[in-house]
Amino acid sequence: MSGDAAIERLLGLILDPPWYRARHPDVSGDPLRHFIDHGLEEGRDPCRWFDSVWYRRRYPDVAATGILPLLHYLTAGIALGRDPHPRFDTAWYVEQHPEAANNPLLFHLQTGAVQGWPTERRVAIADYLPAPPRRAMGPQAVAVDVIIPVYRDLDLTRRCIRSVLDDPDRPPGRVIVIDDVSPEPALRAWLKTLAADGAIDLIRNRANLGFVASVNRGMVAARDHDVVLLNSDTEVPAGWLRRLQAQAYAGERVASLSPLSNNAVICSWLGFEGAPISPGISLTALD
Repeated sequence: MSGDAAIERLLGLILDPPWYRARHPDVSGDPLRHFIDHGLEEGRDPCRWFDSVWYRRRYPDVAATGILPLLHYLTAGIALGRDPHPRFDTAWYVEQHPEAANNPLLFHLQTGAVQGWPTERRVAIADYLPAPPRRAMGPQAVAVDVIIPVYRDLDLTRRCIRSVLDDPDRPPGRVIVIDDVSPEPALRAWLKTLAADGAIDLIRNRANLGFVASVNRGMVAARDHDVVLLNSDTEVPAGWLRRLQAQAYAGERVASLSPLSNNAVICSWLGFEGAPISPGISLTALD
């Protein structure tokens, strides 16, 4: 078989007659004869997987040779591993189907397209989206002491301290409670029991000092530990201290943090102080 005959036979295998007719409505008669006699020279594409204009633009040396894009692909481009179409990744396709190496385009037209095989690596949208922020992690070796000045209201104080002690993921550190001369014997007795059990470190003021002086005593007791100052009428959710510690070490310029609350002046999450938690909403749901 002569070279021209072999090329003509190959063109017949690559041509997709229904596609060619639909793409070029002016074609009448035999699509293959039209493509060989006119379409090839006019730069018309024989099938959906060869783009003559793109091929010439993608490989500038083709124009310099004076060879028609499809003929260049068949006689030289395949051996060079070139792509016949912007959506046909030859290297990837042959990696998936080594048997296609001799003529990836023809193999796909005869086998791959029927099987529905992709001609390029599927796009993973996640690869093009902004990466999610890395979760901040606090240093494992740094202890955090929770300092709670206490004065009155056993129920609120018990709820506060219990929420701190029951946190399953609390970093190492102590719960330092300062009894600011509470006028409630039941409250003082309960704190004494907690201290005896080793659950808290209890400091008792000899006179009522108020919040600022009381937390100062607690911070002295904390020595070189990180500290959290916590009001005795608060209730904290699980994992609160680990997350707070992580944010404290999330940047070198962070010196102190104030978490949001439903009653924390400018740090109130609803934008005004004293906002009640809506009925039926639990602390976990709010968190």
